[in-house]
Amino acid sequence: IEQLTSAVFPQLYIGSILEADPSRQQEIEMNIKDGIDKLRHYQLSSGGMSFWPGSAYVSDWGSAYAAHFMVEAEKAGYTVPAGINNRLLQYLKTEAGAYGFDASKKYLQVTQAYRLYVLAAAGDPLTGAMNRLRERGEQLDKTALWFLAGSYALSGRKEVAYDLIDLRKPVPGDSYRETYGTRERNMAVVLNVLSILDEREEAFRLASEL
Repeated sequence: IEQLTSAVFPQLYIGSILEADPSRQQEIEMNIKDGIDKLRHYQLSSGGMSFWPGSAYVSDWGSAYAAHFMVEAEKAGYTVPAGINNRLLQYLKTEAGAYGFDASKKYLQVTQAYRLYVLAAAGDPLTGAMNRLRERGEQLDKTALWFLAGSYALSGRKEVAYDLIDLRKPVPGDSYRETYGTRERNMAVVLNVLSILDEREEAFRLASEL
């Protein structure tokens, strides 16, 4: 699920970065449509996505990542089957709203914050869960903090987003295998939130470094 999503997600933005000739643009559109179609083979009865097609277990990060792609694909004008997308977003809502996850584990904080970010990007923020995660304060993983700030910003509460982050602090260095974390991925998370907040100077600096 991670490789499939990674292959098609960036192609949503090629047209805004460079001018592709008609045949290349057609190829890109076919790739994206094919990727959307293939996602159905990963979806389980719960609505979540498995790591491999035919697997019986949900990939938590993969589910949020695939949902993020489909949300952005729909915004870019692609048709995403409502049955797949709605069930997946409902799965994320159920998991994000549950009280049972071990919030002391940093990689689970990052996964939870990403779920909340995706739901906010889909226009359906889970405010209660966002507030509960926010209450962890200094115990909250720094990458999770940026995802959470993005969730509030997308929900129209930029003042809360600014309360959570410090623009003078460096990019979070922690990374977790369970969330495919790297310093570069963390830089991209921060850059994305800076863009949402229209912090152009900081965003440009970080984009240049990235």
